[in-house]
Amino acid sequence: MECPYCGSELRCEDSYGRGRQASFYGTAANGLYYPSTYEKLGYIYKCFNSCGFNTEEEATKYAKENNIKYEDWQDVVCDSDCFNGNFYTDDREELHEGYPC
Repeated sequence: MECPYCGSELRCEDSYGRGRQASFYGTAANGLYYPSTYEKLGYIYKCFNSCGFNTEEEATKYAKENNIKYEDWQDVVCDSDCFNGNFYTDDREELHEGYPC
């Protein structure tokens, strides 16, 4: 999956959902097992260019394509930085900006 701003590969950080995950309470002899009621809703991704680009070439290319003026290439960051580079997918696998709450 690609970042819609800079085109870099998004890294899958985690999944999210609702409900309670399976757990075990008590000791092995008399414990109770509660089955999972957890429903996975999607995945959480991160664009690492939201913290800056790895090379001057990448930063310069992104800045030129997006008409960004800069003094030092290390100041160039992906526009996803306004929401910390976080994205998530919903249950239809559509990508959304931000972090699922």
